Formats: sequence, C-alpha cells, structure tokens
Amino acid sequence: MFYPREARRDKLTQRLVYMIFVIFAGTVFVIMARNDGLPYGSFLIQKENSVGKVTKIIDNGGNYILTYNFTDQSNGHHVKTIFINANLPFVYSTGAEIDITYFPYNPDISYVSSLVPFLMTSLWIMAIGALLTLLAIVISVVTVLGLLKHRREDFNY
Repeated sequence: MFYPREARRDKLTQRLVYMIFVIFAGTVFVIMARNDGLPYGSFLIQKENSVGKVTKIIDNGGNYILTYNFTDQSNGHHVKTIFINANLPFVYSTGAEIDITYFPYNPDISYVSSLVPFLMTSLWIMAIGALLTLLAIVISVVTVLGLLKHRREDFNY
C-alpha cells in the first residue's frame, strides 16, 4: 500500500543523501582549483609587477617545474617554484629575466605575468564549487528541518 507520509519522509531522506554527494563534489572542486584560483583572485584585488630571474627549470615529461626569484617593492627577496602544464606556452630558459605578478600584501602569492590569464579558469571552478557547496548546505539544512518536523508529527500521529 502507498502511504503518503512515508513517501514524503523517504523523499526527504533521498534529497539529503543527494545533497551530501553535491557537498562532497563541490568541496573537491574547491580543493582541486585552490592552488591556481586563489592567486588569480588575489590579483583581481590588487597586483604589482616585478622583474624576476629563472633559477631552475625541470622538464617533467612535457610539463615544467619552474623556480624563479624576484624582489618586491619593499626589497624583500622571494623564491617560488611553480608547476607549468604542457598545454601552457613555455618559452623560458635558466637565467632569463621574466615578468612576475605578485600580491603586494603577501608577495609569496606570485606567478609569471604571461601565465596569469590562464589562472582564470581555476578561479571559476573554485567559485562554482563553493557556490554549489553553499547551496547544497542550505538545502540540506531545510531538508533536516523537514525531517525533524516529520518526526515530531509522527510522534503524535
């Protein structure tokens, strides 16, 4: 037999399970994209440019690991190592001067200026993942409140 109250409770429980998977997926998106998305977001707030020097390049099967150093406006010396995907344009050599974009409040957040536009995709993935997670959390809270209301009504039913 079909009981509408049981069907309603099952639907709420099913929605809660789906939202747990959406929260997990959104969190994975944020974690995957944070290494490139956070610097790009910082550069949208404020950025400074400097000239740096490539100190080491490691060829990692078509991908590159680039180490560079630069000096910020307050004469602080910074060294950073970044991973450059094989799909990105790479025209650097050891000892060459390169333009660096950095966040003035935290110069450790820096990137090669010519590659900064390629970070935008990561920022969008991170933002969509965060919005998806927040939306799923709100829906989960509403669902849990509905289940609690259903349980109270069952107590008196």
